[in-house]
Amino acid sequence: MSWLLGYMDPTEPSFVAAVITIVFNPLFWNVVARWEQRTRKLSRAFGSPHLACYSLGICILLLNILRSHWHASPTGLLLTVLVAIVYVVALLYEEPFTAEIYRQK
Repeated sequence: MSWLLGYMDPTEPSFVAAVITIVFNPLFWNVVARWEQRTRKLSRAFGSPHLACYSLGICILLLNILRSHWHASPTGLLLTVLVAIVYVVALLYEEPFTAEIYRQK
């Protein structure tokens, strides 16, 4: 593990930005999706549930592009492991919500 720390600087702004976006992205879409499911405010704001869904999808895609913009190095490997861990946790959180939506339909 110490050899990996020699390749990265955890205080580097791009590293910090990558970690923040990795953790933020699944949290963002899970919170927004649940909020929309309860309130339908995005659907009303966009005038259509389809347009709201496409807009949220575009927003998520843009956040993922921002998230994926880091250095190709051992630091990138470490961040890839972080992505995997965060997305496994997000799926554990998201799965019951998605199952409930499908059950309701």
